[in-house]
Amino acid sequence: MNAWCREPSLFKKIEMNDINQQNIIIATTKTATTSNSFDEVLTGLNNPDTLTMLGILAGLLVVSLFLGKKTNKITSGRFVNNGDKLQATKKAIKQIESVKQGQCQPCTLWSGTPNYWFKGKLRGIGASWQTMLGASPTVWFPHAERGILVIGAPGSGKTFSIIDRVIESAYQQGLPVTIYDKKGDQMELHAALATRYGYSVRVFAPGEPYSGVINPLDFMDSPQDATMAGEIGQIIIQNSPGVKNSKGDSFFQLNGAMLAKGLLQLAKSSKYPDLAMVYALARLPQFIQRLEYAVYREDEHRLDPWIASTFATFLSSKDAEKTVAGIKATAETTYSAFIQKDLLRAFIGRSTIPLKQKRKQLTIFKLDDKRRSVLAPLLATNIHLCIVENLSEKRDCPYVYSLDEFPSIYLDRTVNYVNEYRSNGGVPIVGIQSLNQLYETYGNQKGKAIASALSTHVLFNPGDVETADSYSKRYGETEVLIKNRSTGRSMGRHGSRSVNWSEQIHKKPLITADEILRFREGKCVITSPAYGNGREALFPYKLKIPVSKKDKQRAKQSEQLWSESIKAQLIARCERQQEKIAHSNTEELEVTEERDWITNELNKRIEAAARLLPLPEELTDSSAVAAQPQTQKLIEELNQAGRAIALSSRRKAKSVQKS
Repeated sequence: MNAWCREPSLFKKIEMNDINQQNIIIATTKTATTSNSFDEVLTGLNNPDTLTMLGILAGLLVVSLFLGKKTNKITSGRFVNNGDKLQATKKAIKQIESVKQGQCQPCTLWSGTPNYWFKGKLRGIGASWQTMLGASPTVWFPHAERGILVIGAPGSGKTFSIIDRVIESAYQQGLPVTIYDKKGDQMELHAALATRYGYSVRVFAPGEPYSGVINPLDFMDSPQDATMAGEIGQIIIQNSPGVKNSKGDSFFQLNGAMLAKGLLQLAKSSKYPDLAMVYALARLPQFIQRLEYAVYREDEHRLDPWIASTFATFLSSKDAEKTVAGIKATAETTYSAFIQKDLLRAFIGRSTIPLKQKRKQLTIFKLDDKRRSVLAPLLATNIHLCIVENLSEKRDCPYVYSLDEFPSIYLDRTVNYVNEYRSNGGVPIVGIQSLNQLYETYGNQKGKAIASALSTHVLFNPGDVETADSYSKRYGETEVLIKNRSTGRSMGRHGSRSVNWSEQIHKKPLITADEILRFREGKCVITSPAYGNGREALFPYKLKIPVSKKDKQRAKQSEQLWSESIKAQLIARCERQQEKIAHSNTEELEVTEERDWITNELNKRIEAAARLLPLPEELTDSSAVAAQPQTQKLIEELNQAGRAIALSSRRKAKSVQKS
């Protein structure tokens, strides 16, 4: 096809060849130039109908932008994308800087030492670029103050991959940390690891030579502090074996707790305010007669009315011997379990472990699993008191407390810790094996309340079908397109075959329960309020937690450092503290191999208890004389037990030195 124009004529000639090769000339007139100007266009639009229509279009545009794009999907489940990770990275960098400037929340922790590009010089922008390119510096946990729940069966990697790494991130920020360790493995790692970061380390492990002292009565302001006394007594009784799940008469448990509360107040008013004094008071012969005389005596030694009021219910039952015996037995059984020579040194005298922690201080509570029934009440009480002491007021920095194997102790106010102490700087990390394990200890309602109060969940292989199914439903569903093929055949002379295809959209779990139960060690799913866009959050983040070679090597070296150096230093420090106590408290009794300072201290408390609650005057001539041999017999029995334990301890120490 050929075309041309001839100018400046008023005609265009376009020559085209048709099928028969004939030239066709098309003549068109040249269009005249329009004379409408921009002002004329505006004048044409300047009428009510046009303006109304434009206003409607603008309104529809705003509404469509506000509501967002509509989708025809029947499900909304999806995994996190790079945009969600970028939001988490930005929040993490911002929160780390705010903590450096003295704010207690929000707070960010992380799993694995951050690996920044450009040697960390462009930390903010560089971390964002890394994340957008799929190489996030680490696994961030922004808003850690809202709580982290880590779920996984033994061997799933929950402690090594998340809990230990997250605690180390707290060391890197210099935050105070409290750790509950059920097995002792974390103590060996973190005591040395924290020391490498310049931390002061304290360990409370009753029965171990490196244990410091935490006296629960030091948390009481005065003998009149009935509130704290009641809290201490309640936690001890709740963790005592057989009490929490007991189906017996609640009357004895309730009144036994009241008696335990009164004994704590009474011990606080004495010369020896500790649990050994509580035990000495509870074991006094003819206790109710002594107590009644102390309450009603008419001299300056009358019992403080604020303490006496706690014993009102107990004294009202004095004529019912069986009732009194049941109430007293509940309180006496609770405290007598602690009176073992190797345990007594951990809570006798004043506390050597700081009650309120500051920056770069670590406190470890270690449970001896072989004696859980005896030690769990002590550890639960002291953990509760430490958390309350550190978070009752707003802090200048976050306070991290890790409770791995959480169902092994009973902390009734855990929901309060998470919800109420968040604004004061509390950062809880809770580890469990499965939801059923949590519900077995705390009950369904309280267990669900604890799990829901913790915002960030990290799920490893739980080894429990119900837990896996519950989280599979939580993660949502996705769409699956299923194509169906059907064939048909027509009968007759000219038979034919037809093939038809149909498509159907079905829903399936984003992560199935059986897939969760097949997770290998270290693989998990994270749901966090920090991973999301401006409209939604808590999208599942499935990954295998990366632990660098440097982190593994540092952990291995720290565990070796515990056995080579840290343990011996802690033992030496505790021995120096015990020597100070022995020299300051021993008056006439000499410290010998057969009769050491612990036995002496217990004897002092038994004698002081008898002086604090003497028998009434009308019983001094008969019953008091009969009671004195009972007290002396009790002291002698304790001395014999003390000598036996001391001999056994020396033999063990010699065998250790030889090895």
